[in-house]
Amino acid sequence: MGWQAPLELALYALCWVAALAIGSVHPVSQLALAGGALLLFACLALGHRTERGVRIPPLAWVYLAAFAWTTLQLLPLPLGLLGLLSPVAAELRGEQGARWAPITLDVAATRLELAKQLTYLSAFLAGSELLRKRGATRAAASLALLGMLVATLIVAHRALGAERIYGLYVLHSQPGVGFYAPFVNGNHAASLLALGALAAMGVAIMREGASRVLFSVAAVMATLATLATTSRGGVLGLGVGALVLITLLATAKFGRVRGLVFALVVCGAFGAGALVLADGLRARFSQSVSGDSLTRNQKTRGWLAAFRLANQFPRTGVGRGAFEAPVARVRPVDDGVRLVYPENIVGQWASEWGYPVGLGLLAAAVYAFASLIRRLRFDPSLAALTAGVIAVAVHELFDFGLEFPGVALPFSLALAALVARAEGDRSDGRKARPRLRRLGSIGAVLVGLVVLVSAWPARHHTLTVELTSLRAAVDAREPNVQVAIDEACARHPASAELEALAGEEALRRRDPSALHRLGRAMRLAPASARPHHLAAIELLRVRRVQQAALELRLAQERGAIVTDAELVRLVGSAAVVAKPADVEGFLRLAAEYARLGRWDDVERAYRRAAELDAGPKPRRRWLALLPPQRGAAAAEAMAGAAADGDELALAVTAFSAAAQSARADAVLKEALVRYPASAALVVAGARLRAQRGDLEGARQLIGRSERFDSAGRL
Repeated sequence: MGWQAPLELALYALCWVAALAIGSVHPVSQLALAGGALLLFACLALGHRTERGVRIPPLAWVYLAAFAWTTLQLLPLPLGLLGLLSPVAAELRGEQGARWAPITLDVAATRLELAKQLTYLSAFLAGSELLRKRGATRAAASLALLGMLVATLIVAHRALGAERIYGLYVLHSQPGVGFYAPFVNGNHAASLLALGALAAMGVAIMREGASRVLFSVAAVMATLATLATTSRGGVLGLGVGALVLITLLATAKFGRVRGLVFALVVCGAFGAGALVLADGLRARFSQSVSGDSLTRNQKTRGWLAAFRLANQFPRTGVGRGAFEAPVARVRPVDDGVRLVYPENIVGQWASEWGYPVGLGLLAAAVYAFASLIRRLRFDPSLAALTAGVIAVAVHELFDFGLEFPGVALPFSLALAALVARAEGDRSDGRKARPRLRRLGSIGAVLVGLVVLVSAWPARHHTLTVELTSLRAAVDAREPNVQVAIDEACARHPASAELEALAGEEALRRRDPSALHRLGRAMRLAPASARPHHLAAIELLRVRRVQQAALELRLAQERGAIVTDAELVRLVGSAAVVAKPADVEGFLRLAAEYARLGRWDDVERAYRRAAELDAGPKPRRRWLALLPPQRGAAAAEAMAGAAADGDELALAVTAFSAAAQSARADAVLKEALVRYPASAALVVAGARLRAQRGDLEGARQLIGRSERFDSAGRL
């Protein structure tokens, strides 16, 4: 067995590197891991000690099916056949002039995903072969120590106030709650920490002496670090995993019912204590962004968007890894965030693989895992690994840790350890598993090499990389940049951002295709403001002011910020059309018009506000803006159309402001006869008399009508 020890250590090293290399979120590290995992599998499968071949357990078929379907998503198909399988994909590809096209809408992203799947499949097959007998305990110990190391790194970076990971890696975007080194995202860290904490608990129960103390400390550190991330999904996953672990151990000692009750009591007590002591976590569960709730927020809107996207690509999906660009088609609200992942594994697989394959793979994985658990004879380490796998799976319903090798590779290690133990016990008389013989292993390694070779150039053609480089090229006014943008649009036919960039460049070159490109960007991302803003610029250039005003309004309704001064400068009187339907917005616009002395436009802005709010507030603000001569005319119009005492009170106030005291008195006298119970008239009349110095008359008026005031105005 001496030949297996270095390979087993190499497997653990891969998992550690995957987590410590910034979670392996970067394509270069992902491809390096894929190469390492393929090399490990080749050494195991082609070594002279493995003549009988590598076993293929049931769970491996799920990995293989995912790998095969992702490969098929990359195969070019005639556009007619693609239209039968995925009509929307064929339409998007056809708009770019393609005659042959793959199912995936982002070839580069799908190639990188295929390389990641190669990593997990290679590591899983190698682990299920290497970790027989006592390998599960060693795997659990490796994961426990990894969790302890990650917790230590988090504490060290926070204590030192580090702004870079390891003091070297500069974050492109700083999370609002800070990073959790070596991970950028606290949700990813929470997923791995939960797995490590549960593995440490199981190993601590099995060990004695100093070793038990070490792994107990590791369990405590990883648990506290999970709570510190304030990841709701991570903490929920840890809680479910702890319940599974305690239930498995307690039922073996007390029986099923007593064991389950004991587990529920213990987990309930610790869960309540965590919510009481962890202020940040409690705030995450009890508070939300203004206007949102725990059930209606950016995350749940992302889940709904994923299923809307799956409904548009039900048979084949958009392609593994190609979620980001096409999901913009079905997002009614931008939320101000890039939705790269829906943070729900069901929505992710359904939208990227299609309903038949995505949900089929999910069901097959659950069934194979359940069958695996039924065959296991649990000791603490096996129970801990089972609980850890379940914890990560529960977390995947709320986040996206398994999208990166930093979480997915340790997860595959835990699964492989469980499979290795179950497959190593042949006492139940099951038939031998199929094996991948030497010739098949050689073919598998060659396929893996082809995947790596094809994925290597793809790292330069991901949507993020191309957007960044082309944005810089447009800003630098580089020649022939339009050709590069067109090529990128062909590679990413669902990207509204690339189309908007193409439209922007066409605007700069006075190309008549600008509005066409911007119109396509609007269709690809209905909730995006930028295409509308750019279209307004082009429409102003060709002197189509009213249409430009409409585009400016659409841009503002989608989150663009355009000041009233800029609106008036750009479209003049049409700013009333360019303003979204909001009372305060129209009143602010009226104030801007008044500042410029554009009184006819002031009145138009007021009338739009009055259409939305028929109450006295818009009229008061309007009258306050008008000059005396216009105020008197407005007061006459208001007095003639008044329907109650409150509106006549406004007319009285307007006559007073316009220095029409006699007219104000006449209107007031007549109004008090018609509406003797109007408190607003009493207030207006008292104010009118007080302004003329007739304080006694004001007191008498108020004293006569005190009983009419229910709001305390008098």
